[in-house]
Amino acid sequence: MRAKAEDFHAASFLSRFKDGDLLGQIMSQVRSRQTMEIIHRALGNRLIVENFSISGIGYLRAEDRDAIPQAADFLLTEDNVHTAIVYGILTGDDREEALIGSVRTSKITLNPDDFIKGAFGKKQ
Repeated sequence: MRAKAEDFHAASFLSRFKDGDLLGQIMSQVRSRQTMEIIHRALGNRLIVENFSISGIGYLRAEDRDAIPQAADFLLTEDNVHTAIVYGILTGDDREEALIGSVRTSKITLNPDDFIKGAFGKKQ
């Protein structure tokens, strides 16, 4: 939407390297039942504050960790939401727990890295 002449020039150059079949797979991604359940949980648990959609999904298995960014992508599609944050507690086979999350934004002035560091402090 905000492409300039150099963007179109770059796209023209890169177009000869495209893999149509791979692009088709990416664009029509199939989601597992578990991923759909996690997205459903994120939708049900979301809290909207101003233009932010924030959702905690609770515990999830290590093999389902890719559902978190997919849930954030989905929440970002809601009207008047420019930033979606989805987080959960990942449990592994070793019973170790880790907090993981995903930030998605369509607001060009919001840097997710700076946002997270501002909210949680910089890791030393």
